Amino acid sequence: MNRLAKYVRLPAEMRYALRVALRWLVFYRMRVHRVTLDQLQTLVSGHTLPHRHPLTPAQIGWAVSVTARLTGSTCFPQALTTYTLLMQSGYTAALLIGVRKTPEDGFRAHAWVTHDGQIINGNLPDLNTYKPLPSILE
Repeated sequence: MNRLAKYVRLPAEMRYALRVALRWLVFYRMRVHRVTLDQLQTLVSGHTLPHRHPLTPAQIGWAVSVTARLTGSTCFPQALTTYTLLMQSGYTAALLIGVRKTPEDGFRAHAWVTHDGQIINGNLPDLNTYKPLPSILE
């Protein structure tokens, strides 16, 4: 079954979740490499006002994962999108960036988002090997 047919068969709320996630993912993907940290903080905080159609954390995580596969987005735009959608839907969220250095991989960084202690987006099998940095969105 092609992607359009799968999309059309989804419930309306899931189609809505995909559209909103895709919008934010593309938005952040286009801007993340062109702004300073201060500008990024302002950009994200300006888009976390309550949304008229709140989504659940599970819907947000699913929609961001699906749209990230379609767009080839990396972890940071995914985390920004997840954080924005959680905040818009009235949830608390933490955007975390962690780093690690290993002889095999060298220096690596990864971004993920949690809500109530649960990882909503960005979970990795070896996530516990990343040392979280201070939050950039406080």
